[in-house]
Amino acid sequence: MQNKVLISKFLSLLLAIAICFSLTSCFSFYPPLPDDDNDINDIPPFSDEQEETTFPELDLIHSLFEQLSVYDLDREALMVAVLKAYAEATGDLYAAYYTKEELDALTSENQGEMEGIGVSVVNDQIEYNGFSYSVLSIISVFNGSPALEAGLRIGDCVYAVVDEKGETHTVQELGYDAAISCVRGVAGSKAKFTVLRPIAGGGYEAVPFEIERRKITTESVTGRVYQADPTIGIVKIAQFDLTTPPQFTSVMDSLIAQGCTKFIFDVRYNPGGDLKSIEAVLSTFLQVGDPMISTLYKDGTGETDRVKVVTNLTGGYETCNVLKKDIGKYRNYQFAVLTNEYTASAAELFTSNLRDYDLATLVGVTTYGKGCMQSMYDLSYFGMEGALKLTTAWYLPPSGENYHDIGIAPDIYIEMDESLIEEYGNIYLIPDEKDPQLLAAVDALK
Repeated sequence: MQNKVLISKFLSLLLAIAICFSLTSCFSFYPPLPDDDNDINDIPPFSDEQEETTFPELDLIHSLFEQLSVYDLDREALMVAVLKAYAEATGDLYAAYYTKEELDALTSENQGEMEGIGVSVVNDQIEYNGFSYSVLSIISVFNGSPALEAGLRIGDCVYAVVDEKGETHTVQELGYDAAISCVRGVAGSKAKFTVLRPIAGGGYEAVPFEIERRKITTESVTGRVYQADPTIGIVKIAQFDLTTPPQFTSVMDSLIAQGCTKFIFDVRYNPGGDLKSIEAVLSTFLQVGDPMISTLYKDGTGETDRVKVVTNLTGGYETCNVLKKDIGKYRNYQFAVLTNEYTASAAELFTSNLRDYDLATLVGVTTYGKGCMQSMYDLSYFGMEGALKLTTAWYLPPSGENYHDIGIAPDIYIEMDESLIEEYGNIYLIPDEKDPQLLAAVDALK
């Protein structure tokens, strides 16, 4: 009966209005409060008297196992597996159920604090030995991280992982979330996995790793003066989390103080992040009232987020406070944006806003093409642990053109020389004078 009620609660929850929004894997959510003007508070917590599940097949399977199996059933593990499988089977590529522990880890990551090896990954498919496999493609290796010290590279594909029992599984077998959990872990423990590393001429070589996890503080924004022209500042934005807005203004102000008047924003391999974070960063280029993002929901309704002075955010989101003096403060400088096929979601929103307001020249290759928005639901309000993420809206940049599955085409198209990545192991280790995309951005600024 308990399982039936929990599944019924899960299905009914899909009717709820979103608590908050996130653009990719970085989550930001507000727990529903009694006095919030939020439709989710109008939905009463569920009770055992509510209608039972409409999945009799699941009830039958459960009864057979319960009555006939020689093994004792772990009800909690079964329910977690059911919820995760339901989310995965919906066809929503970005839907997921998170346990309380996984939710806590995601919240810490969005606040710039995590325990792990220090990489960003995306779910990917590769051809290996004539078969297609799901892998975790590494798109960013954090500076000073255990992963960087161990020699992991952007482009490495995590193919197999070792779980806490010491058993080896492929990512294909476990699925994305379970495989991620095997790579994550507490500081001091070791992550064991095998990557498939691209080799010259095609194909992959298998490389095993055993890396001790550490506490890591996200460095989402870094900057430096371009040596060949000290009027140009290079700003790398690795992702958009709650550390990004203050780090971005700090880096920009420092480069301006050093004499930079032109800037290259490098969002190659940036997978996106938190909506409030990207809106805070965009506010430093735009003016009060300017639209940044419009959303279109299933029922045909929508809304537009515009630049505004925010003074009442609390909790972790105070880092996304935009003071009046900071709105539009960087608008009158000259910009270029570096993109590649892994520039996704919030990073695409950043790129499209600078394009639509004619503030920057786009250089590189067409972006990933993710123009849908996920909502995170705090299930504690309904008497359940964890959270649910699902896609609830399409989003549009100021131009009104959705780029989902299309991407954003650059003004200046230039591909990266893959042999350089093979030679240096990381796109950000390639010397400036050899990086064709960076050099094209420099030329565009001149």
